[in-house]
Amino acid sequence: MKSQYAPSPEIDEVEDETADPSELSSEAEVPEAEPGEEKQVKRLTQDAMGNSYRAVHNQFEMALNNDTDRIEKIHIDIAVHNQTKEQLLDFIDRLPEAPSASDINIRVEGERIEDSK
Repeated sequence: MKSQYAPSPEIDEVEDETADPSELSSEAEVPEAEPGEEKQVKRLTQDAMGNSYRAVHNQFEMALNNDTDRIEKIHIDIAVHNQTKEQLLDFIDRLPEAPSASDINIRVEGERIEDSK
């Protein structure tokens, strides 16, 4: 595996002292603390990159914990080469439906050729 596609060695965690587990946006149950026991909630950021969806899938499969990690946002950046408007719209039409998505934001970057009259 190329080193640029290898999973990040560590999950970037930042402690969030104000987070209350009952206020997490996940629908999954938050493990309850026993009386006198405190549960710490830490912010989670994990990056993955690759040249195929399978490479990215495998990296997240290895790095994330199904029992303790809850995902709140997914940011996707896909570089393409010389796509037309029709190809972009076709690509967007083929994106999977995400019934749990509350917002979808897409930014397109490229170039516009101006007529020189």
